[in-house]
Amino acid sequence: MAAPKVPDDLIIPPILVRGTPMTKISTLSKRYTFSIDAEHGVINYHSSRGRSIPIESIREIRTGADCRYHRKEYGMSEKDETRWLSITYLKGDTYKMLHLIADDDESFKLWRETLTKMITDRQGLMQGLGQLDRRQALWFKQYWKKANGPKPDNQLDFKEIQQLANYLNVGQSQEQLKALFKQAKPQRSFLPWILKVSSVSLKLLDSRPEIDLIFKNALAKDAQVLDSAMFQKFLVETQGVDPKAAPSIFDRYAKPGSGETKYVDLKAFKSFSLSEDNSPFKTLHGQVYQDMTQPIRHVQT
Repeated sequence: MAAPKVPDDLIIPPILVRGTPMTKISTLSKRYTFSIDAEHGVINYHSSRGRSIPIESIREIRTGADCRYHRKEYGMSEKDETRWLSITYLKGDTYKMLHLIADDDESFKLWRETLTKMITDRQGLMQGLGQLDRRQALWFKQYWKKANGPKPDNQLDFKEIQQLANYLNVGQSQEQLKALFKQAKPQRSFLPWILKVSSVSLKLLDSRPEIDLIFKNALAKDAQVLDSAMFQKFLVETQGVDPKAAPSIFDRYAKPGSGETKYVDLKAFKSFSLSEDNSPFKTLHGQVYQDMTQPIRHVQT
C-alpha cells in the first residue's frame, strides 16, 4: 500500500530539517545539532539521550536583548546576544527553559522566523473550526510515518497495518483486518479507513452545542441564517461590540448570497465565536508590559 497524498504543511527551510549546530547554554554548555520535524511538530536535538520539544508546548520565545539577563547569568559574551534564543516550554506540569546560541546571524534569523511561524500556525491549527481537514491531513501523515517503521519504504504491509490498528485501538479482529486489507490493497484505501475510525475525536471539535443554541437564539423568526442586521444586532446587544466595528466584523465572516446580499450561517458563526474577534482577552492585554528581564525571585507579589 503506497503512501498517501496529502496537503503540504508549513514549509520548513531544508537546512533546519537536516539540522544545524547550536550551543545549548547551561552550567555545562555543549554544542548539539538541532532540527525540526514539521510533520510531528517537534524540535529535536541529538544529545546522548535524544531530546524533543513539541511546538505546542512552547509558551514563549525571546531573542537578543530580551535575553540579556540570562546571558549575563551564564557569563556569556555580549557579542553572543544578537544570536541568542531563549525558549520557554511546558514539560508535564513544569516550565523549562532552553537557551541557545546560533553559530551565525543567518542561522539565528532562520530559527527565529521559522519557530515563530510554526508556533502561530500550530496555535491556529488547534483553534478548531475551519482547520478540521488540515488537522486530519497532518494526523494522517504522522501515523503513516509511524506505521512505516524505522526503515520507511513508502509501503505498508499487513504486519505494519496490524501494528497500527493495535496502536490506534481499532476494534477489529485479525480476520476482519485481513479481509479489509485485501479489499483495500488494489485501491490503496485501507489507511484512510483505519484512520477515519480513530479520528472521531477530531470531528468532535466541530460539535459545539452551546454555540448552536446561541446561533439559534440570534435568528429572527423563521430565519435559517443571520443577515447583516441580525448579526450586527447580536454583536452590539449581546457581545457589547462597538456599533462602528460591527459592519467590518460581519464582512469578515459573511458568505455571499444571492445578488449583493451576504449572510452568516452556523459554520461561519462558529468561526466567529472561536476567533480573536470574539475573545474576551484582547491582543493588547497579552503584551508584556512589565519588566520581565529579572528573575521571578526579584518580583514582589
